[in-house]
Amino acid sequence: NKMTGWVYLLFFVWSILIMTRYVVNFLLNLFSNPPKKLELNWKDTIILGFGISYFLTYIITGIGQ
Repeated sequence: NKMTGWVYLLFFVWSILIMTRYVVNFLLNLFSNPPKKLELNWKDTIILGFGISYFLTYIITGIGQ
């Protein structure tokens, strides 16, 4: 059945969007004049941590399995 992995793909895309958001924020803060410190509160840290861990887990276990 082709619809069995859609939830995993949804979370994978979510993790990519989350990581992209923080990379863009980091680069904008880095290249601003003067550079600003990137500050993450505890919620942002947890969300980013889940996003990175799911992304790596998805890659390691194999895409589409």
